[in-house]
Amino acid sequence: MTRSRNVRGFTLIELLVVITIIAILAGLLMSGLSLLKRSQKQVETLRIMNEIGLAISTYMGTYPILGEPGTLNFEDEPWEFLGKRELAMIKPPYIDLPHKFLCTATGGSVIRQTDGVKILDSFRMPLVWAMINLPNGAPRFTHGVAMISQSGTKNDPKNDLILVYTNEVGTWRKLNWQELTSLEAKVPKSVDEQVIIDLKAIWQTKL
Repeated sequence: MTRSRNVRGFTLIELLVVITIIAILAGLLMSGLSLLKRSQKQVETLRIMNEIGLAISTYMGTYPILGEPGTLNFEDEPWEFLGKRELAMIKPPYIDLPHKFLCTATGGSVIRQTDGVKILDSFRMPLVWAMINLPNGAPRFTHGVAMISQSGTKNDPKNDLILVYTNEVGTWRKLNWQELTSLEAKVPKSVDEQVIIDLKAIWQTKL
């Protein structure tokens, strides 16, 4: 005598619940992977920015002013001064950047280092620059420099990676948006702090 089995299948509601749970888990996984990827790009960008900062310090050891005021601004063509000219003369550049970190003046990709004009971060966005040269009339030296990566988000400054250099301190420092906001509210400010705030005002006009 054989027993009859009462085989029960999934109901439509149960299937929908399972599908919903799978979709939520997949979304969480994708979100986690996206955050991990962003974090990795930020680490790589900060490494490149630190190397650029060292290259600029080396450059300023020979030339006290970045760029050629009145003719060619460093902010517009940083690679011209840090690598392109040296490479054209078959000399070692101040920093050896792969072409993936370089772009044309309009943001286009380049094949050769000598075709580059601007410097990119790991998010394929040009670094933003701000500079203060003194004296204002006929500048003879660079008083402060700021180098900013927007970390792939143009409208969220909380994600910005910011390196600043001032003559008062003489070294590159990493700052975040919260520190800058606190600095703006500080009274009184030191000369170094005021230079940083002035640099912030300059780069904000370029975003």
